[in-house]
Parts: sequence; structure tokens; C-alpha cells
Amino acid sequence: MFGSSTKGARLRFHMPGHKGKPLPYGLGIESDLTELPNTDDLYAPSGAIAEAQQAAARSAHAANTILLTNGATAGILTMLLYAVPPGGKVIMPRGAHISAASACALGDLRPVFANETRRRDGLIIPDESTWLDAIREHPDASAVFVVSPLYDGLALPLERIASAARLAGMRLLVDQAHGAHWNWWESPADAGRCGASLWVQSAHKTLPVPTQGAWLHLEEREDANRARSILRMTQTSSPSFMLMEALHKVRAWMDENGARELSRLLARIPAPPQDGIFDPRVSTIAAPCPVAPNEAGLRRASAVAPFDRTRIVLDVSGRGYTGFEAARRLAALGIDVEASDDRRLILIATIADDAEDFARLTRALEELRPQKSARSALPPMPDARPQTALSPRAATFARSEYAPPELAAGRVAACPFGAYPPGAPIAWPGEIITAEAIDWMLDMRGRGMSWFGADAQGLRVVCNI
Repeated sequence: MFGSSTKGARLRFHMPGHKGKPLPYGLGIESDLTELPNTDDLYAPSGAIAEAQQAAARSAHAANTILLTNGATAGILTMLLYAVPPGGKVIMPRGAHISAASACALGDLRPVFANETRRRDGLIIPDESTWLDAIREHPDASAVFVVSPLYDGLALPLERIASAARLAGMRLLVDQAHGAHWNWWESPADAGRCGASLWVQSAHKTLPVPTQGAWLHLEEREDANRARSILRMTQTSSPSFMLMEALHKVRAWMDENGARELSRLLARIPAPPQDGIFDPRVSTIAAPCPVAPNEAGLRRASAVAPFDRTRIVLDVSGRGYTGFEAARRLAALGIDVEASDDRRLILIATIADDAEDFARLTRALEELRPQKSARSALPPMPDARPQTALSPRAATFARSEYAPPELAAGRVAACPFGAYPPGAPIAWPGEIITAEAIDWMLDMRGRGMSWFGADAQGLRVVCNI
């Protein structure tokens, strides 16, 4: 369905999901329109947009769907502001997308962080008890906000979390940005089949859709009209009709071809090379999708946490490389990956990738000849339980200044910041920065790791009054 790779062209094992190849459906500049009597209105749909959204909802096992043209960010902002009243609590992971922190600031929401567990190699363990404990400990929370799949493709046990949340009178909100293709296969299951209240999927991440195309889905008890009114505050008032048409056409194309094409994709993805390169998810805490996508119907999912095999995760430390080094080697061979850390490469495979793409990847991985490792294990991120001095809203909009890292301990963070890896904030807005956090940040920078939420001027902190 897709054009073959051009010989010598760079391979994109990263988003967007079309990989720079021709889209499998027609999309031209003539689709770039505006609100007219015959084009419908995203914020008051009654014609073609309404029909497109109804069709998308059916594919996603939702009652209602809203097209998003400002990516999952607009959807995450919308569903958090929709589900949690000002001053209300929301249970979430510390590593939630930055848009979740923005929602807390804009809506005066109070985050309560679940105590996720990481393995020694940095992999988050998708343990349901983390979320069930948080629901029991915070019965006054309005919602539970989770990320599934995680960036490395691991899936949370959403059915059990959804059931516990509903019994406690909470909504389950799911950032399923990296799982838009899950609508067309069996396992891991999309959030709609797992009982989520609202969930967001970034079509552009794993499907052949231009960047910023996404969906916000709602189950039958939720008010789509109220969600649209909030979306209008978080997204452009001139949504791209080209993106909306792309979302409509890719949904129709996937309805017809998705299960078959995803099966072909899984058959094309090679096993990790032997001798020092392996998939760290294959362990007692996870299992790959137990069967290929099934066009005939659903079968029982695995009893252990599944992961998405289209998200390729390779630990290269056994050959003496850091993930950063391996990514540079692959880039020199014309292959760009989605992400890397001190041990791993993360690659996104989609239905746009053909057999020759994977053959090139296999040959490139073979070029990672074993070498003597110069790496030392990165120190784990401190178990972050900082005290809260201000709400995220108060801290975000307070007068702020930059503080050199060495002088930031004891100050109140004005924005989320941390180091990559692992990419989770070590301090959120309103939290008191600990000396342990600063020591870890400086250690990570000394090892060549990058920071986020900080720059050459230092860390942004709330001005002392």
C-alpha cells in the first residue's frame, strides 16, 4: 500500500507514522478549507465533521470522538479540565506529559502522584497495585490520569484500574498517545475496550497522518458538548480541515486494511540480534502481544502485562555501547531512531515500514561490533517525595527568577524540570527542590545527560517574598 523506500534515503524509525512516504489515501491542498455552510464546524458539528467523528468513535470503541488538530496536547488539556474541578485532586504519574502540568496550572488542579516502581535498569514496572493503592489512599480525587502505553510500549492493566476508579466515583483518563493503532488489533487493547472514561490518541505518532492529527474519545456517560466547549479554549479556533480530512480518511483506510497491515508489520519486525542486544521488556513483568492482530474477533489477552511489539526497544549495553552511542552509529548509517538513553534504543515501527527497511536496520545493528564498554551505570533518580509549598497554578504564575543549580535547593520550583533519562520531572511546579535532586541533576549533567525545564541561566524558581 505504501511506496517502497528510496535507496540511500534516511530511514525514519520515529514519528510521524507515515515515515515520509506517500499517504495511502488522497489528501491535497484543496482540503485546506474553513467553516462554510457546506464544510461544517468542529465546535458545533452537524454535518460531515459529525459523521467523521461518529465513524471514528465506532473504530475506537467510544461513544463520541472529537477530532484534534493541535495534537494530543489539546486533548490532554481538555480531558483534565473537563474531569477535575478547580482545586480538585487528580492521581497521575510524575512522568506525565508536560501538558498535564499545564492543565494543573490552568485549571488549578492538585496532582497526587502514584508511587510507580522502576527496575534497576530504569524500566517502569506496570503494576496495577500502584494505581489501586493510590485510589484507596485518595478517595477525594476526581480522576485517575494514566499513560498507556508507556514510551517503551508497555501497557498498564487498564481494565482493573478503570473498575477500581469507577467504584470510587472517579473517572479514568488515559493518555494513549502512542497507541492509536491499537484500535485495529486485539492486544494490547485500546482504552475504549478497557473501560476508560476519556482518552486521547495521537494518530500522527503511529499511523500515516500528518503531525498534530489526534483524537479525543469519550465513553457514553460523558458530555461531548461540554468537552467541545473546553477544547475550544485549548485549541485553535481555525482547526485545519486538511488534518481533519486526514483523520477521517486514515480511520476509513484502517477499518478496511488495518488488521491485515498490522499483522504484516508484526511478521516483518525482526527479532533482536543475538550476543549483547536484547529486548529488556521480555522478562517476568511483561510479555509481547501473545498473538498477531486478529481480523475475526477478540481472544483472551495474556495474563501478564503485554507490550506493543511495534515499539522496538533494544538494550545495547551488552555490546559495550550506550544507547546514545548506538544512536549516533545508526544515524551515520542513515537510520534515525525515536529516542535513546544510557542503555537503550527506542524505535517506532509502523505500517509504512517495509521489509527492506527492516533489512537495513538489521544490517546496521550488525555493525555495532562488540567493544569494551566505557560506560558506568547511571545513578537512579532519587525517590521523589518533595514537599509542596504552592499549588502548580500559584507556582507557575508567580513571579519567578533563575537560580544557579548549586543555590536552588530549598527554593520552590516554578516549572517542572529533570534530566533525560529517565525524562520524568524530579520537581513539579510548587514543590520544594531538594539537595538530593540537585546533586543528581549535576551528576547527570556531568555524565553528558541533557536537562529539561532548565537552561544556561539555571532553574526557574519562585521569587522569595
